[in-house]
Amino acid sequence: MTSSQAPAVFRSSSNLVQVPVVVRDSSGHAVGTLRAEDFEVFDNGKPETISRFSVEEFDTTARRRATSEGSPSLEGRLATTAAPLADRYVAMLLDDVSLSIIDLIEGRNAALHYLDTLRADERVAVYSAAGKTQLDFTDDREKLRKTLESVNSVDANSHYRLGDSRDALRSCRVTYYNLDMVLYQNNENIPGCKGSPAEMWYIMQNWGEKDETAYFQALKDMVAKMSVLPGWRSILLLSPGIYVPARYRQQFKDVLAGAIHAQVVISAVDPRGVIASDAYTAEQRSAPSSPPIVFDEQQGGDFLDEITSGTGGVYNHDNDLDGGVQRAESIPEYVYLLAFTPSNLRFDGKRHNLRVALKNPRGLAVQARNGYFADTYSADPAEDARREIEEAFFSSKELNDVPVRLRTKFFKDGAAATLTVTTNVDASKLTFRKEDGRNLDNLTLVVGLFDQNGNFISAIQKDLQMQLKDTTLNAWIKSSIPAATDFKVAPGRYLVRVVVRDSEGAAMAEQSTGVEIPW
Repeated sequence: MTSSQAPAVFRSSSNLVQVPVVVRDSSGHAVGTLRAEDFEVFDNGKPETISRFSVEEFDTTARRRATSEGSPSLEGRLATTAAPLADRYVAMLLDDVSLSIIDLIEGRNAALHYLDTLRADERVAVYSAAGKTQLDFTDDREKLRKTLESVNSVDANSHYRLGDSRDALRSCRVTYYNLDMVLYQNNENIPGCKGSPAEMWYIMQNWGEKDETAYFQALKDMVAKMSVLPGWRSILLLSPGIYVPARYRQQFKDVLAGAIHAQVVISAVDPRGVIASDAYTAEQRSAPSSPPIVFDEQQGGDFLDEITSGTGGVYNHDNDLDGGVQRAESIPEYVYLLAFTPSNLRFDGKRHNLRVALKNPRGLAVQARNGYFADTYSADPAEDARREIEEAFFSSKELNDVPVRLRTKFFKDGAAATLTVTTNVDASKLTFRKEDGRNLDNLTLVVGLFDQNGNFISAIQKDLQMQLKDTTLNAWIKSSIPAATDFKVAPGRYLVRVVVRDSEGAAMAEQSTGVEIPW
């Protein structure tokens, strides 16, 4: 038998849920005077403990304008004689993938109108979801206008969209959601669509998947670029949103986490449904009213709602397109960042509903993300095992698929102590694989400590690779497999948590016990 021991490394990000929150008064102004104890967080209706709390204060346009109306200081008077440094950055993402030509033009026009409101200390960048257009941050309004006007819907190039797919699919209103249901979820075929599975796979791989990948890549690039910029940073999505299948959820979570970490606020405006009759040429009027393949409308709205509320932004989808853009680019003065570790979280990929409330609302309104998806197990068995062990370790469950006897003792040395945790694993309940006359199984043992408040302190992982002869195995079956782990601690109260997993049978043991080391 060979064994190894090392500190157990748990990724706190795997189960720490971050929740940006904006609180507004009855006049719509953000409130920044609240404390952690003023908030409540509910995960699927169950109250959770807020483990991290901070408030970010942003120097907004409204605040700067209000300040400038007063008597200027010497620095302020000097600043009027020179071009100010940029302290506000807005990146626009125009969705040339999902929007029709007509709707995209409406969105473009609203973005062009927004350029007329720019201040000298503001910079704008322009990206397209398909990745065909990219203009880095600039104050050159003419260049911005030309770039915005160059963004066209990809439905103007139908050969790219449909390639050599047959006429049977050209007449279908195929959505990415439909294709995912049919091809990945084993759902029934799309009503009224006579395309073969092979043709649907062609469109999914050469159209839907490329569009989805490009959309997320554009978002990732924007967040990464903005994370190193000074001042106020926001992303404005002119988009109906996208459907996010399970296989893309991690990319979505990465974008959301990156934006939260970099303090980039994402807002969105859905340009659809706003048609100005004099805005189009005869050729544009004859264009399709929507791309041959579109993202599911409800799913797209859910995406925009989650990514905006999850970063402190706003989501506008009414008919006031110009006003919606103006509201979307207005960052709140204060954004609270709450975080919690869900109790008994299971890595099953299921959606959790979130609700953030104030214990004493006093007429205040709360804006926060309304849900998140738990992680799922990967296709890598080793990673699945690691995540299963991590989940079990941070759970409060007791499980005895593998009987384990847990004992603790300590030795004090002045103001320090050595805590020894001894486990004895019942080998008779393990699953061994016979190979070359030996009994094979790998045993993973994680022993860790939490303080009296439930805060994680440290953990040690031991990996036992067993290649036992029959005589050795028989001896262990009559006794047990022993393992001892030492911790250097200060006197106090602790919770000892032990998780055991064997690789062959994937059986688990989860046990906890308390220990008090007197001063």
